Order: sequence, then C-alpha cells, then structure tokens
Amino acid sequence: MTASAGRDVSSPSGRAPLVHEALAGRPVTRVLAQPGMHHLVSVAPAFAGGRVLGTLVLGTRIGGELAERLRRLTRSDVTFLSGASITGTTLVNA
Repeated sequence: MTASAGRDVSSPSGRAPLVHEALAGRPVTRVLAQPGMHHLVSVAPAFAGGRVLGTLVLGTRIGGELAERLRRLTRSDVTFLSGASITGTTLVNA
C-alpha cells in the first residue's frame, strides 16, 4: 500500500532504490534528485515478528522555502539546481 500526504510527491521509480535498500533491513536517508525537483527522503524498514513487512517513506521538498531559511541563517544567497533547472533560489530574476 502507498499513501501520500501533502502537495509534493516524488516518483516511484526515483525512490525505488531507497525502498529496496530499506527492505533489506537498513534505514536510509538521501537527497532524491529528479527532473525539476529535489526531496530529502528517509526510508525505514517496518518490522513485525522479526521480519521486514514493508517500509515507511518520509520526505520533504528541497526548494524555495529551504533556500530562504538557509539565506537567513547564512546571510548568503542560495540556489538549488536539478540539471539545468532551478528548483529553489533566493536570487532575484534567476
């Protein structure tokens, strides 16, 4: 079963390697770069009776909101790129 909450969703093919690794019993956290977007994703194995029955996938989009928070913390401009696409920036007219 797959469920999603919120407006941002990563592609199943993009997160499949992370889910596969978690199904082997190891939690994993990575930046998932996809065309036009980035997500910080954590995938944890779900255990019952000593067996892995599935995974829990949690993530958040890396974009304009994070760029703005980092700008305030570091007092510098921030830009995130996915290929040639800007996925978040604090630069004006970027």
